[in-house]
This record gives sequence, structure tokens and C-alpha cells, in this order.
Amino acid sequence: MTNTERLSYINNNNLHIEEHTAILVNTANLLDNPLDPEVYVDENTTETYLILSTSNSKQLING
Repeated sequence: MTNTERLSYINNNNLHIEEHTAILVNTANLLDNPLDPEVYVDENTTETYLILSTSNSKQLING
């Protein structure tokens, strides 16, 4: 199934998709230099996950 087909399925079945990003922050470096995210954001542990739910907010997939 292509991404276009997936999106079409989601739209045709009145489903909702949300994207969330979890970012691990090194708090010691954050306190040292709060204006520079390159210093305190650990890109190796940053994760993106999706939630697929019905129109009445019943979660179908979370991951």
C-alpha cells in the first residue's frame, strides 16, 4: 500500500492521525546554554510516533 493509498483510506473512513515527537533533553547542558538546542537535544533518542483514531477519539493504533 502506498502512502497515497493510506491517506486516502484514512480520509475515506473518517479517521484522524496525529504525529508526536518525544525529545530527550540533557538538562545539565540545557542549564549551561538554554539558547542553543544543538547543545542539549540528543538526536539519537528523539522519537516520532503516530496515533490513529476514529472520529469519536477511539485509538486504533499508537506507535
